[in-house]
Amino acid sequence: MRNGFIWLLVVVAAIAIGVAFLRGGDSKEEVPFGQIVQDIKQGRINTLEVDGRDITAIYHQQVQGQPLQRTSKVAENTDIATFLRSEGIALSSTGTQANAVNLEFKDGGGLGPWLGLLLNLFPFLLFGAFLLLIMR
Repeated sequence: MRNGFIWLLVVVAAIAIGVAFLRGGDSKEEVPFGQIVQDIKQGRINTLEVDGRDITAIYHQQVQGQPLQRTSKVAENTDIATFLRSEGIALSSTGTQANAVNLEFKDGGGLGPWLGLLLNLFPFLLFGAFLLLIMR
């Protein structure tokens, strides 16, 4: 029985390490939002993608054939369009302004919130199953 418990701990630890590495595989650099605003004013950013609190800045600069992307976060209930306009940034790069950016809003719905909830509850469900197995 003790040997089986040790193997169970090893398997759970391996799964936890695997999940940690899979989640950490994002290649986008996270920068402060102020840096993104400065880069827009300097004409370095082509598009801003807004998904709730998450912002992805897509730069004109290419890295290995792909546009450079950086991420940032803003406060809850921040009106990005109004903030950028107050900073003197045009919201369409079709104009002649150097500090203009395309602003795209993404829908954060779908399976994202449910999948996150399931991943957060998984250790508790696994522990509950383990307790049920022991009590039998």
